[in-house]
Amino acid sequence: MQQLSGRDPLVERLAKPHIDRAKYPSFGENDDFDGAMRELIAGELRAPEAQKPDAPETGATADRTRLSADSPGS
Repeated sequence: MQQLSGRDPLVERLAKPHIDRAKYPSFGENDDFDGAMRELIAGELRAPEAQKPDAPETGATADRTRLSADSPGS
């Protein structure tokens, strides 16, 4: 079907943000906010990796960790 229309879905998807920014400049007004939110969320996702190894775990994570460590297949 894409050959009949002459459009490549990947090209369409990659071009869309650039086309939208050119057509609708006000869409780009929140780019700084969007980037800041992505960084904040990425930091939250990295936070567990940065925890000290001797810090006691609590909640469901601790239970899952113990289960996987105690399981015979591990």
